[in-house]
Amino acid sequence: MSDLRLLIDRNALDDELINNPSFIQEVCDEAAEAIAHRDAMKEALDTIDAELDAELREGAKNNKMTETAIKMAIQTHPTHQKAFEDANQAKLRAAKAAGLVTAAETRSKAIESLSRLYASGYFAIDSTKRSSTSQELQYNKAREILANQRSRSR
Repeated sequence: MSDLRLLIDRNALDDELINNPSFIQEVCDEAAEAIAHRDAMKEALDTIDAELDAELREGAKNNKMTETAIKMAIQTHPTHQKAFEDANQAKLRAAKAAGLVTAAETRSKAIESLSRLYASGYFAIDSTKRSSTSQELQYNKAREILANQRSRSR
């Protein structure tokens, strides 16, 4: 799904150019917050894993547990699974925010290109329409006369 803020109004390029730096700053701030949240969630996951590891080792003092068994117990613990899910969602949000920053930078280039097209007259009403030459007008008039004569003779 595309962010609606990325849309460009080609009929208001001056406003788009003026507002673009603020938009870029807004998107970069969102990305920074998403990255900070991702890092905090990763740290929380690591902390939970360390606490579970200590808990399991303390409980397994009397009966021996292998490293693999401890790791598996941590991986399947509901607290770890919830923290992992939160960290994964934060990671996804950070990746999307980084993608939005890239899209915003591309938007800036698109505004510049559209501005150049506008300055060259690309969006003028008649710039894309072919104007009829006098020769074409004569040709079309002659075809019309011939068509009328044929229809009368039938």
